[in-house]
Amino acid sequence: MLPAWRNSHQQPDSPQPELSNKSECRLFNALELSRNPPFGENQFINSFFQSNRTTMRKIYYVCLILITVMGSSCKKEGNKVPVTVMDKVTNTPVSNASVFAYKCGVFNCYLGRIDLFNGTTNNDGICKVPTDAYNEAPYLGASKNDYWSTNNDDKSTTKYLLPAGWIRLHIQRSTTYPAQSVLNIQTTSQSVSPYYFFTQNFNTPADSSLLIKLLGGQSNKIEWKVTAPNSPVLNSGTWNQQVPRLDTVRITLNY
Repeated sequence: MLPAWRNSHQQPDSPQPELSNKSECRLFNALELSRNPPFGENQFINSFFQSNRTTMRKIYYVCLILITVMGSSCKKEGNKVPVTVMDKVTNTPVSNASVFAYKCGVFNCYLGRIDLFNGTTNNDGICKVPTDAYNEAPYLGASKNDYWSTNNDDKSTTKYLLPAGWIRLHIQRSTTYPAQSVLNIQTTSQSVSPYYFFTQNFNTPADSSLLIKLLGGQSNKIEWKVTAPNSPVLNSGTWNQQVPRLDTVRITLNY
């Protein structure tokens, strides 16, 4: 007797494959559903992507943020103005100098300024100022300890600082002066004129010492005079003193 399926001319069902593990089972079920979706092809596709939509949306936004941040960083790094700070005496770069872009406050710069950028020069004396701060600020300056600023805060990208030098002045009185006499000491730069770096009055000390900050690496003019009320100049003198760059020279003044 022939098998029933041959009498009815029906094809036998496809043999079900033996599945080795749960992963293969899930894959097989997914494939079967894709070929014979119980609720239509479009509904099957929508159902599949609906379950992953939240995850895909998160990945999309993370990628978008990363691209935006990277693009912004590249833009900021590229849009900078290099400012160089130089020693005016040696014409060499000044490292670790402060560079600042600023504008005046509500009234004027004497009553306060608004810094738009502050930075420090590298070993080559260069500080990179962001373009937006450079364009907005009407003033650009530089400074460093033991240096004099040239007070030239224009927008030039090369700034010069004047190195300081010091005189340790030993003052000794060698004569008698009237009561209320005053010793005046004034120093004048020989390269920046007229610019008085130091002026001070003393009550004719018998023996004293003071440290005067001057321009280093060049000659400075030193003038002194003794005056008294209702009297002409009682004594005076002047000389040009070579002051070392970033160092101290010791001088004695007998007056």
